[in-house]
Formats: sequence, C-alpha cells, structure tokens
Amino acid sequence: MKTKITLFLLGLTFIFACAPSGPEPIAFNKDACDYCKMQISEPPFAAQLITQKGRVYKFDDVKCMIAYSKSEQQAVKTYYLADFEGEHQLFDATNAWLVKSDDIKSPMGGNTVAFSTKEQAEQHAKTLQNASILTWSNLTR
Repeated sequence: MKTKITLFLLGLTFIFACAPSGPEPIAFNKDACDYCKMQISEPPFAAQLITQKGRVYKFDDVKCMIAYSKSEQQAVKTYYLADFEGEHQLFDATNAWLVKSDDIKSPMGGNTVAFSTKEQAEQHAKTLQNASILTWSNLTR
C-alpha cells in the first residue's frame, strides 16, 4: 500500500514539475493562434494563457484570447500579454496597463496594446486619438 501511495505522489510531483511556470516562447510566423487559427506574426500583439492543468494556448491578439477563454470551459491559471515596449516580452496580464484605440491596428481588431507601467500606457495614449487606458479587469468585463 505504501508503495502505491509513494508512486502516486511521485507521479503528481512529476506532473506539476513539468507544468510551465511562465509563458512559453512563441514561434512567430510558425505558431498559429489557438482561436482564429491565423499565423501569429506580430509580436507586439501576442498573447498567451496557461490553464490550471498546464496547457498553453497562444494567440495573435488579445481579442482572440478573451474570446477563447469565454468559449472554453477551462480554468485559466495565468493570462499573458506582450509588452508593447522593447522586446515585446510576455508578462502577467493582470498587471498590465492597456491602451485601446481605433488608431491601433492589431491582427484581429482588438486594437489594444499592453504596457507594464501606467506611465508608459499614458505616454502612448497621448499619441492616439480617443484612446482609453484600461486594466485587465476593465478589459475582460
């Protein structure tokens, strides 16, 4: 009996150790969006989510990620967005400051970009007409 319990616990440890702890790299111009199936080609608009079970889904636009998460019945562990500044690194969407404007032309019409600081978002919003600054919770209501 102890052997079965030990093997079970080792198996659980292995499963959780293999689950991604952060975002996976996106292979631009190769990976397809898990919602619209278009090729992910524009790094500033990339998005990703990881489920509680550790499954990774990649998207070409925040609009696709939100639509996917509403259509699927999976518990999401973490949402990630590409930082519009610099190298477009993926970061936790719940910490993002988002700028939404019709002047932003994203792949699937989400017209939203993410920034890691409020100051960066405010600076970018000043360059656009009718821009809104949002948080993740505002965007996903």
